[in-house]
Amino acid sequence: MAGAPKGNKNAVGNKGGAPKGNKNAIGNKGGAPKGNVNAFTLGNYTKRIPMAVKNIMEELATEDPLDKLWRSICIQEARIIYMQNNMHVKNKKDITKELKKTKVMSDKNGNETYREEEYEIQLPWDKEANLMVTQSKAYDTLVKLIKQYDEMLNANRELATEEQKIRIKVLKSKVQDINTDVNTNSTKKLDSILEQMKRRKKDE
Repeated sequence: MAGAPKGNKNAVGNKGGAPKGNKNAIGNKGGAPKGNVNAFTLGNYTKRIPMAVKNIMEELATEDPLDKLWRSICIQEARIIYMQNNMHVKNKKDITKELKKTKVMSDKNGNETYREEEYEIQLPWDKEANLMVTQSKAYDTLVKLIKQYDEMLNANRELATEEQKIRIKVLKSKVQDINTDVNTNSTKKLDSILEQMKRRKKDE
């Protein structure tokens, strides 16, 4: 059994703890320092996080901040392309009719006696106008991400890889093309919408 030898009196009078008058512990409430993330990485927080999410967190923890931002840029650009494909207006007859609300009444036997349906009608010029607004906001977000990437790259240029440096050159040329396309397409689409509205008023 561990402990002091029989008859050893070294501990006589020693009640344990710091010596009387010792002030090392004054102000120390115990626990990790403020801002310590041990509880997040090792404690109860991670117990509540699904394993799949933990694995992603571990992968992201080792990823370069520039690469994270690059991924956000790629995702945003992909969303813009996807949005254009889904919100594209084919022609002036491209009308969308969407059921919004249904009201049904039945008799005592459960037979339907009354049905009322409410639809939302989207005319082509309304759809085109919505696309222009949404598209403009999406492009603004993309441009801001690219600008942030450029600033981060220049702030740590000596640490950036060649691939990261090449990316920004490609991105800047894309921004110029995007701005040109947006301005050209917006003008053409606006003219088209105004022309359709004029024709509609004449028909009425």
